[in-house]
Amino acid sequence: MSDTKFTANIFLRMLLTVPLRFRGLILLPFLAALLPKELYGVWVQILVTRDLLVGLAGLRLETALVRFLEGEEDRRAVAQWVLVLIWVSSLVVFGLLVCFRGALSRLLFDDSRYHAYLIPLGVWVWISASLQIGLAVFRSQLRILALSVREFLSALWLIASVVTAWYFKLGLMQLLLLCIVGDVLVLVWVSFQAGLVVPFWSSFPGREILWKYLRYSAPLNVSFFLFWVTKSLDRFLVVKLLGLETVAIYVIASQFANMAACLLNPINYVLLPQVARSWEKQDEAAVRMYFSRAYGLFFLLGMPCVVGVSLLYETAVVLLAGPGYCANGSVIVMLSLSVVCSSVFMGSLYGFHLLNITYLLPIIYVLSSGMNFALCYALASTWGIRGAALSRLLTFLIAALVMTGWACWRMRVRVPLGIFVKAMGASAGMGIVMYIYPRTTWVDTVISGILGSTVYFILLLGLGIITRDIVFRHAAAILRMLRPASGGALRL
Repeated sequence: MSDTKFTANIFLRMLLTVPLRFRGLILLPFLAALLPKELYGVWVQILVTRDLLVGLAGLRLETALVRFLEGEEDRRAVAQWVLVLIWVSSLVVFGLLVCFRGALSRLLFDDSRYHAYLIPLGVWVWISASLQIGLAVFRSQLRILALSVREFLSALWLIASVVTAWYFKLGLMQLLLLCIVGDVLVLVWVSFQAGLVVPFWSSFPGREILWKYLRYSAPLNVSFFLFWVTKSLDRFLVVKLLGLETVAIYVIASQFANMAACLLNPINYVLLPQVARSWEKQDEAAVRMYFSRAYGLFFLLGMPCVVGVSLLYETAVVLLAGPGYCANGSVIVMLSLSVVCSSVFMGSLYGFHLLNITYLLPIIYVLSSGMNFALCYALASTWGIRGAALSRLLTFLIAALVMTGWACWRMRVRVPLGIFVKAMGASAGMGIVMYIYPRTTWVDTVISGILGSTVYFILLLGLGIITRDIVFRHAAAILRMLRPASGGALRL
C-alpha cells in the first residue's frame, strides 16, 4: 500500500466514524432531559463498564485476528472457532454479573439499588463482543469502508434509541433494551457478511492454530484491563470521592475532549494492520515510514483539535445541557491534551506487537495505571475534577514520551519534530481567530469552528506542510475506495 493510500484510509475511517465520536454530544441534551443527574451518572458508568467487559469477554482475540488471519489457509474456520471461544467467555461474564450483581453495583455505582441494570448489561456485553469478531475480519483485510458502515449503523441505532426513550419518557432499563435490540440486528448482518453465521459446522482448525491466537492475546487481556484502568480509573475515583452527580459533569467534559479521538483513533486503527503486513514482508523501511507518518498526523490533527475544543466547550455545554454541567476551562484543556498523548502512547506500543513481545505490555500498563491511581487519588482529593484531569494528563504524557523514545531507539522510527513545531504555530493562529470571534449562540459556535479550521488549513498551506497536489491525490484515493459497494461477502 502506498503512503497516499495509507493516509487516505485513515481519512476515510475518520469521515465514517464521526457519528461514533459525536454521539455522546448528540445525545447529551436528550439524556439530560430524560434522566436526573444521578441516573445520568449511572448511564455513563454502565457504558464505561461495558467497554471493559467487552474487551475481557473478547479475550483480545479480535486483535489476534487482525494480526494473523490474512496468513491462515482456512480463514473461515479460524474466525468461526474464535467466535465460539468468545461465546463461552461471554457466558462466564454474564454469570458473574448475575451472581455478584449486588456487590458489583456497590463497586460501580456506590449504591446497591442499581443492581438490576447489570443483567441487561451482561447481554449487551455478549452481543458487542461477538460483533467485534465480525468487525475484526473486516479490519484484517483493510476493508475500512465495510466495517465503518457497520459501526455507523450501530451508533445511529444508539442515537435513535435515546431519542425514542426521551420522546416516550421511557426509563433507563427500557433504554438499555432498545440499545441491545439494535446491536443484535447489526450482529446478524455482520455475521452473514463475514461468514460467521453458524460456526459449529466448521472444521476444527487445529489446537496449534488456536493456541497461537490465545498465546498472542493472553498478555493483551491483562494489558487491556490495565489500560482500561489507566483510562477509566479517574471516573471511579470521582464517583467515590465526589459522587455520581460530579462524575456526570466530568464525563461530559471527557466527551468533548474525546472529539480529538474522532481524528486520532483512525490513525492507530489503520496503522496496526498496515505495519503488520509490511513487517511480515520484512519491509522495515516501510514500517518506519508508516510510524513516522502516524506521528506527524497525531501532531497535525491533535493540536488544532485541542485548541478548538477548549474554546468551544463552555458555550456548547451551556447550550446542550445547561450551566450546571459545565466544568472549569482548565479541565477540558487537560483532558483534550491527554487524548492526544494517549493516542501517541498507543501507536508507539504497536512495535511490541510486531516484535511479538506483547508479554511486556502488562508491565507497562501496571506502571501507568499505578501512577494514575496515585496521582488521581492525591490530586482529586485536593482539587476535585481538576485534579483528576491533571492526573490523567500527567500519566499519558509521561507514558507517551517514554514509549515514543523506545520506538525511536528499538524500531529506529523518526519523530517529525518539524511538523510538531509547525502544527503548534498554526494551531496558535487558529486559536487567536476563534478567541476573537464571539461565541454565544449555536450559529456563532459553528461559524467559529469553521473559521478556525479554515485558518488552520490556510496556515498549513503557507507553511508547506500540505500542498494542493497532496490534497487532490488523497481525495482521489478516498473516492476510489468509496466507489465499490463493498456489500458482498468477504473472502474468507
